[in-house]
Amino acid sequence: MDVASAFLNIKSQQEFIDTAVRHFLAHLRQEDPQYAIAADALDHKIGEGRGNVSTLKTR
Repeated sequence: MDVASAFLNIKSQQEFIDTAVRHFLAHLRQEDPQYAIAADALDHKIGEGRGNVSTLKTR
């Protein structure tokens, strides 16, 4: 994780985990529209009150 974080310019392990989860959710949303609502809800939950992440819609 440390090497990947360095390449991606990510400053904390939590930010790395959040970023990985968000990429997974974006991929899931594109691959299977049936999961779109759940992926959006999880994305919103991750982004609530977190300064180190942004919602998928802003990317």
